[in-house]
Amino acid sequence: MADVMNLLEDSESDRRSLLSDARSLNLMSRTVENDRRSVVLTRVTYASGKVSQYYAQSAGSSMITADVVGGCSSCSSEDGTYVFDTSGHVIKKQDARGYITQYTYAGSSLSSIFGLLKPPACDPQTDSAHCRLTVAALTAASPELTPVSLVTTYAYGNANWPDKPTLITTTSVANGSGTRQESLTYDVATGEVLVRSVTGWVSSAQSETHTTTDLPFERRFFPSCPR
Repeated sequence: MADVMNLLEDSESDRRSLLSDARSLNLMSRTVENDRRSVVLTRVTYASGKVSQYYAQSAGSSMITADVVGGCSSCSSEDGTYVFDTSGHVIKKQDARGYITQYTYAGSSLSSIFGLLKPPACDPQTDSAHCRLTVAALTAASPELTPVSLVTTYAYGNANWPDKPTLITTTSVANGSGTRQESLTYDVATGEVLVRSVTGWVSSAQSETHTTTDLPFERRFFPSCPR
């Protein structure tokens, strides 16, 4: 249930409506069969008329929202489909526009992001249903490249902060055969970014490097502190 509620992104007007009249929120939860799997469906109806349906299923040791269907005539769609690995990590996601993003992990750390991709033999821009896939279909799908497909990889090399990336590499949008690299150095005690260096391409033939340096919190606001 906590996973479901964490995904709710209501407008400020909806929040005020819910606070002023608790009866305007109609929440229903039941177990249904979806893609021949037992899932928990939670349907939320708002005072604005928006109806959101959250399908949760078991992934690892948790119940995780795998499918979101919702929206209304006067608000944006929040449809989304998610595929998880046995550890509960998202490995595939289809957004409301129909595009797919794939994720890989090294242990518990994010290793790469590959997107935007499209479902096989379907164009989300021209398909009236935005090539919407079920969880089972998304799991089995081999997504295809689009003109804006990019790969981002993450490397971790800081022993004090092993969950923080020290090098982020992304396919360049200015040079199709090049990459954009962002290196980060962290404060040993706080984990704040001290040095950020970005090397990328401003054209197909010219690259640049930009480096920014920041001071730890105590050095910025208490410059006379011992160091």
